[in-house]
Amino acid sequence: MDFSSLLDNFNLATFGQIMFANVVLSGDNAVLIGLAAAGLPAAQRSRAILFGMVFATVLRVIFSIFAVYLLEVPGLLLIGGLLLLWIAYGFFKELREEKEEEENPEEGEFAPSPEPKSPDLARKFFWLSSKSRKAHV
Repeated sequence: MDFSSLLDNFNLATFGQIMFANVVLSGDNAVLIGLAAAGLPAAQRSRAILFGMVFATVLRVIFSIFAVYLLEVPGLLLIGGLLLLWIAYGFFKELREEKEEEENPEEGEFAPSPEPKSPDLARKFFWLSSKSRKAHV
């Protein structure tokens, strides 16, 4: 394997931008590491936090280097942008439908809410949990 060809294609400015975005968005890692370590005994807690921080940092650097090379693939940025537009359009359509339902309620306040049509799993999870809460009320 020739590492000189890998280093020739490496863009340090792009890597820096990706790392900056990763640092800004890494707050959720700290929360997850803290939640995972909270149930451990005090002696193991500090080691678990240290291991989690090191492991998250190493993975972040590896994935950032991988992302630099992926950005060099022709058309990949366009495909990603089109996917983001498709997801945004799905959210827009869903919000418009919710607004129309609020303006024209059919069965009142306790009507079953329609299942989200967007591909977002988190929204479907919250939809399912809201249905289970309504069932217990």
